[in-house]
Amino acid sequence: MNRLDIPEILDLIRIPATDIAITHWHTTIGHLDTETVREAIEIHQRANTFVPTAHEILDIAGDIHRRDNPPPEPVRRHAVMTAYTLTGALNHSCPRCGANPGDTCTAVTGLEAHAPCVARLVRKVVAA
Repeated sequence: MNRLDIPEILDLIRIPATDIAITHWHTTIGHLDTETVREAIEIHQRANTFVPTAHEILDIAGDIHRRDNPPPEPVRRHAVMTAYTLTGALNHSCPRCGANPGDTCTAVTGLEAHAPCVARLVRKVVAA
């Protein structure tokens, strides 16, 4: 047996979550549905030999929820060109996001920024 065999062995000897355990955690925690509780118990049993606590079941259930419900895509907003032209920010490169002169800044989401970066505006004011 080596480390690569461990996941296979755990799958082979996996003990299914019992109905008693599922009912216990479902009634104890309350807001979790039985399928989420079942999956959380089975995940816990694959990694641990001891009985899970409510905190551990809730942590695993949170991971399951995040896996099944990814965050929404960021909303694409177009740049307000007035903010760039009135301040003269479009004439200079941006030291924060690296936008070239004539290009709009890039937000942390990777989309076009609504307004110029503060560093670009401050740079313009200092240079004037």
